[in-house]
Amino acid sequence: MNSLLRKIVFGCILTLIALYCYTQKTKLNLYYANFFYHLGNECVEQCSVQKRLYYFQKAIKYNPLLKQGYYEIGRTFDDLGQYEKALQNFQKAAQLDYRYNWAYFEVGRHLFEHGKPDDSLRYFLQSEQYERFYDELHYYLGQYYQYKQIFTGAQNHFSKAVKMNPDHVLAHHGLGMAEYELGNIEKVQQEIARLKALNRMDLAENLMELIEKK
Repeated sequence: MNSLLRKIVFGCILTLIALYCYTQKTKLNLYYANFFYHLGNECVEQCSVQKRLYYFQKAIKYNPLLKQGYYEIGRTFDDLGQYEKALQNFQKAAQLDYRYNWAYFEVGRHLFEHGKPDDSLRYFLQSEQYERFYDELHYYLGQYYQYKQIFTGAQNHFSKAVKMNPDHVLAHHGLGMAEYELGNIEKVQQEIARLKALNRMDLAENLMELIEKK
């Protein structure tokens, strides 16, 4: 009986030691993950892109659930022009948190810009659920609806984009294009005037050419 009790006590002690070691290792991993993540963020201006990538990759090595780490790796690959790797990391960040609107937006943007525009809408809409007041999101939703030739949808989102950011020249141009397709020539002229005021004569002239052809 005493022998059995000793074995039980010894087993409990080993379990507690193992649990303590696991807890300490987890805390240490989280510490290093945050340490490298902050290094990556702090050296945006001073470090090379490769150095930033190294720091963020070290961060997710210590904490594979660090959604912000994958997001920043995606942005870094984007800067390097490695769009497939950027997309993979944005997708991983989105998978880790369905409310991570910035990751969903970037997945949608990459799909739209790199050959899979039809797959982008659900990611844009998921992003919109958690961040409705982001001009760039509405700009891309406008682009999507323009691509699908749903011009009222394009008009709606381009209008939201320029309301949030009156200096968003591409959204002004997109709105002018949508208004043209809807036959609202007076509103196209308003966008031409705004583009001229923003010193984008190239975009203004593009809309003027459309009116002249009509």
